Formats: sequence, C-alpha cells, structure tokens
Amino acid sequence: MVSSARLLVLAALALSPARAFFFHFPIVRGDSYSYKGDGDAPEHPETLFQPDDTFTDVTLENWDLSDVARLNLPHSIQKLTLVKCKLTAIPDEVRGLENLRELYDFRWSRLIVF
Repeated sequence: MVSSARLLVLAALALSPARAFFFHFPIVRGDSYSYKGDGDAPEHPETLFQPDDTFTDVTLENWDLSDVARLNLPHSIQKLTLVKCKLTAIPDEVRGLENLRELYDFRWSRLIVF
C-alpha cells in the first residue's frame, strides 16, 4: 500500500516538468529583470512592473507586444533588451525612459543607442 505522503511526492514530481513548461515567471537578480514569454501577449502587461521597481537592466523575451499599450516600465532602466518580441514600433513609453542608454532589438540584431 502506498502512503498518502508518497502519493503527494509522486504527484508533485509528475507535475513539476509540466508546470515548468507551461508557467513562466520573471527572474530577478539584483537590479536585473528577465521575463521569457510563450510568444503571446502578456495577460496583464501593466502588472509586469511595480511603481517602486528600480531595475536598470531589463530583458523581455518571446512576447507579442504589438498590441500592448503600456508596460509601466521603471524609469530607472538603463539597458532594455528585446529578444524575439513582436513589435509594430518602438513604443513611446520606451522613448520616454530618462535613464535609458542602450536598447537592444534582436529582431534586427542591432543596438540602438539613445
């Protein structure tokens, strides 16, 4: 007979690869923020960042940002990297970042310096 504790452990192990595949979470390391998407638009893009965030290095990967009106990007960003993101244009919000020094757009494999 298998104990309930063993069943819980087996269920957790069976589900963990599936959860890792289907759920993406931001990775925060000091003042760096990285978020890998699944190719779709973020469900609530306005909640990706909080008003008091002080990230200086932000990477967004594999997001459809073509219809996203606002991300609420922190004004502290100095380096913004977009990897495989769908964009129709560089949003005005990005142009308004006062501290931005580098914008990497890997769709065109280029560095845009402000």
